[in-house]
Amino acid sequence: MKSKIILVMWLNIILASVMLPGRAGAYSVTLTKQDIQAQVEQNFPVKEKSMFSTLTLRNPRVELKEGTERVGLVVDAVVTALGDIRTDGVVHMDGALRYVREKGEFLLVDAIARKVEIDGASEMAQRTVADLITVALRDYFEKNPIYKFDPKDLTQMMIMSALKSVEVSDGKLVIEFAMPY
Repeated sequence: MKSKIILVMWLNIILASVMLPGRAGAYSVTLTKQDIQAQVEQNFPVKEKSMFSTLTLRNPRVELKEGTERVGLVVDAVVTALGDIRTDGVVHMDGALRYVREKGEFLLVDAIARKVEIDGASEMAQRTVADLITVALRDYFEKNPIYKFDPKDLTQMMIMSALKSVEVSDGKLVIEFAMPY
């Protein structure tokens, strides 16, 4: 059974190489903002607790900016301190993509809160909150993928082991895979 699956996989690769002569050896998957948005939403809300406060991030909005390989997120943030002191705001963050081949997952690494908007907070307080949120985001997103290939999709399973490049183009994430000859 296993050898039959491998044979079918190689036949598909050969067929794709023959049928796509201009693109032989390469295959690309284009993920729209909505594709990524749907998977990111499954990971929210995010709640990080410390001894004195709780940070809750919810309502993520994915941003794909041209000319960068970083994926942006805008999220609503609620910080509660000492039980009942509550502050609402918006966090603008982004991170680089790292592909975990064995799992077919894209992780957001080196996440950084670029801008934090908190009503009534001083600029210094907002920078401090941005630093704290950056730490929470890095820890969270390095463990929780923003996108994962479907292990039930044979085509995705065949190509996920051969990542070549990732780029943002026309507001979409274009992932190119090198196919074996």
